[in-house]
Amino acid sequence: MRSGLKYGKFFGVGIALVALVALALAPRSQPDTTGTLAAPPAATTMPDEATSLSPETVLVTVNGEPITQGDLNQWIDQMMTMQLRQMGAQASQIDPQYLTQWRQMLAADARERLINRTLFQSGVKQFNDKVTDEQIDAQIAEMKALLEDQGMDLTELMAAQQIDEEELRNSTREQLAAVLFVESTEGPVAPTEAEVREYIEANKAELDRPEMVHTSHILFGYEGDVRDPNFKPTDEEKAALLAKAKEVRELAVAPGADFEALAAEHSTDPSVAGNKGDMGFIDREAPFVEPYKEAAFALKVGEISQPVETQFGYHLIKLHERKEAQPATYENSAKMVEVQLRSQNLMKKIEPALEKLRKNAKIEVLVPEEKPAAPAAPAAPAAPATPAPQNQ
Repeated sequence: MRSGLKYGKFFGVGIALVALVALALAPRSQPDTTGTLAAPPAATTMPDEATSLSPETVLVTVNGEPITQGDLNQWIDQMMTMQLRQMGAQASQIDPQYLTQWRQMLAADARERLINRTLFQSGVKQFNDKVTDEQIDAQIAEMKALLEDQGMDLTELMAAQQIDEEELRNSTREQLAAVLFVESTEGPVAPTEAEVREYIEANKAELDRPEMVHTSHILFGYEGDVRDPNFKPTDEEKAALLAKAKEVRELAVAPGADFEALAAEHSTDPSVAGNKGDMGFIDREAPFVEPYKEAAFALKVGEISQPVETQFGYHLIKLHERKEAQPATYENSAKMVEVQLRSQNLMKKIEPALEKLRKNAKIEVLVPEEKPAAPAAPAAPAAPATPAPQNQ
């Protein structure tokens, strides 16, 4: 996966920009949307809260708005889940004593985050009514166009993140109100044309668009845990799956065949119910298994591959579209960079805007917080023998 302002990271420029208020000040665990070609996030089992306080206990009030132990517990659970996933670890792999100490350490930061979130939301709320439906429509249309330009679909991304139309519009209203609030004290967040041009010139290597292909697949998967380094399919299973893949390919190449319908009927990829086998756009550096990428880039548009063997089983791959490599210019990159810089500027200005709010806020601590000693970092879990790729 290339770094920069596109693909998975560009999703942060789109949806995360829209959901800025919710995501910037409190972490949020993400559902598993990766499908068979990628490793699922690690399951976590959190330790019990190291407190005797009930979830209803009010810890702090911010201008009369309560922050409860339940609010704090939820924030810590989300933070621990997110960080464990980043480590590629499960809670069961880490010493329970460390998890308890870790939870206690996060509690202090949780209070500050929740206080900041409450303050920020109070500031944003003052500007919600100033955001019009036309502005919301324009913002969503801009995001949709930018995502489509990167080979991504807003509707599919919303489904993957479990965001419906109402939530999207509400988040967009909050984001636009956040901009108005921050600009009311810190000045404009939109970059100038000169700043956009300067950024493009300095980051051409990251903004250049590589060759990309849009594929769908039908997986005839092995039974068992294919991510287990000791897993090995039997010769009989391989032969049976290969024969099945060839049989379905004959159906797929027949005139009038519906590849999506065949994927829904025959694919063992768990994600097929949601994506109908559509794997979206990938480039040659995408973290997909190499045999899949090699076959995908070798296809002609509309062509269906012979069965391709990977660690997961056999795939039939159909190429829908190819986008040739394109060097970055102001004309093809300005809008995307403008959105990125606008988001960065907004994030930078949130802190001073919050400080101004804090000076006039009444923050009352009802339950003092404890400050435990920092625990020693645990050893990282052993990496799997064959790392699995991530879906787009």
